[in-house]
Amino acid sequence: MVENKSTPSLSLFYEKQKVAEDEALKTLARALKTASSNIYSLITVIGKDATGAFTFASEENAPVTSFRKVTTEELTERIRNRATKPISIWDGKPRLSLARVQEKIALTLKDGEYGFGEGELASTHILKFSKKDQHLVLNEYFCMKLAEKISLPVARVELLLFEERVLQVERFDRNWRGANHVVRKHVIDGCQALNVPPEFKYQRIISTGPEKDHYLGPISVENLSRFNKSCVVPAKAQLQLLEWILFNLLIGNTDNHGKNISYFVTSKGYEITPAYDLVNVAVYEEFHHELAFKIGDTFSLNEVKAFQLAEMTQQMGLQSRFVASRLKKIGEAVLKQLNEMVIDDLSREEDLFVKKINTDIRIRTESFLKQAGLIDSVSKSL
Repeated sequence: MVENKSTPSLSLFYEKQKVAEDEALKTLARALKTASSNIYSLITVIGKDATGAFTFASEENAPVTSFRKVTTEELTERIRNRATKPISIWDGKPRLSLARVQEKIALTLKDGEYGFGEGELASTHILKFSKKDQHLVLNEYFCMKLAEKISLPVARVELLLFEERVLQVERFDRNWRGANHVVRKHVIDGCQALNVPPEFKYQRIISTGPEKDHYLGPISVENLSRFNKSCVVPAKAQLQLLEWILFNLLIGNTDNHGKNISYFVTSKGYEITPAYDLVNVAVYEEFHHELAFKIGDTFSLNEVKAFQLAEMTQQMGLQSRFVASRLKKIGEAVLKQLNEMVIDDLSREEDLFVKKINTDIRIRTESFLKQAGLIDSVSKSL
């Protein structure tokens, strides 16, 4: 799993991030009066609507099909008070099994009404929240819609207002079949695909110090490309992986780690799911800007040039001219859509933030387009 002798203790940065990701789980565990490490206890209460197709429930405790409606007023109140009243608990029951850094809740949207579906119903949408000063919801909406406008496969999103900005994401692992049945499509993320614990979702196991490049985990361009050979249509999967990587570079998303790419598991094999969690991380000075995995020989977004892209091309087993043409096509499409991106009814502060994102992506995209023309010649020298 690891490239060198043994894995040292995690860096301070990684520890801080792990604490942030575990916070929702700890809140849930406290509400259930159990330990966050008690997996059996947790899975018995949150396993009825897990990610993918699995449902965890005993035969005598199988969920009955039901729909607990959540009114707009109730949802607004819970969003407003989520700092003091955990939004993961409703009616004394845990309702969230999607704990990561960003606060979110999974809901069923049935006939235009929100609620909690059980039994043959399941959550169909995810509502995501953010701190006001970060505008993370607005950021993700902008990047997801930009991807959609240039015809990349991406999860459907809407920008809602419940006294604050909320991002609604339609789950691509759920499909309606009839009025009272939600089919669960099974998915695995990149870590599961490569048989890697979530703790190793970043390629660098330690982020600082003289030995940070000596201990690298399995999440890499090469390994993801190798896994794509087992997909139903390997060439299609490889193209989606390439475009996902290139688009994330253009928007400044350095957080495209192993759990932010997923695969459908079908009877025919694996297929890459639509993209999700697309965010411009580079606009936040307080966030970590190291790439989730190496591009060529670098973990630095600003150091990714034609040479690094040419190396990545070889690691993926692709033709340099093909990669250069895809980068050119995506980059030109991004610049065109940036001119047309409009989000209505923004406050002055929000409008300034959107303009900041737009400018940041434009400058980076123009820089990458210059590098695209050099990839083929650089590749020949490798």
